[in-house]
Amino acid sequence: MRVGGHGPWSFEVAEGERVAVVAGSSYARLALVSILAGCLPPASGRLRLLGEDPNALPRAKALALFRQVGIVREGGGLVSNLRAWENVLLPASYHEGLEADEVLPRVQGYFERLGLAGDALASCLDSLPGLLPEHWRRIVGLVRALVMEPRLMLYEVILDGLPASLARAVAELVASFHDGRPGRTSVFVVTHAASVSQLAAARTIELRGD
Repeated sequence: MRVGGHGPWSFEVAEGERVAVVAGSSYARLALVSILAGCLPPASGRLRLLGEDPNALPRAKALALFRQVGIVREGGGLVSNLRAWENVLLPASYHEGLEADEVLPRVQGYFERLGLAGDALASCLDSLPGLLPEHWRRIVGLVRALVMEPRLMLYEVILDGLPASLARAVAELVASFHDGRPGRTSVFVVTHAASVSQLAAARTIELRGD
């Protein structure tokens, strides 16, 4: 697979693995995540997610495939004119038909594990994304993805810029989430190999030729 002027890259992640992928530069990392998220086709080569090539599927089948993929972007990937709570609820309501009172206990549980509860949590969920610090936008995006219980989780620089205590809590949460479903796969895309140590990845893939 080639990403713009980067690559060619070829790597495989088996079902159930927890893997860190070091992209080598911010541009390459952003392009790689965009390809894995289905937002950008590779310049050459093929992408396979959960055994399927999303770029070769009819739109309806590609959308069904991506419902099994949770993506946490560096900046959260939130809809700017929806409150944080509405961002979390939207995919669960639209894709799974869940009501707010079904989703809220799970959301509260995840945030409590990250040290946010009570009035502080209510304030966070009631805020528009632009009023939140970038790392909390990423945390909202993380919780939104976890609520959907995907088979494959894709994390973009999930720990970068987090306070130490929050980074530890996030690392513990994503590790326990990975272990919570047989066969769940976790891919951590990072720019620097030094940022891998907290992620408890079983394997690190360093992409060359970028």
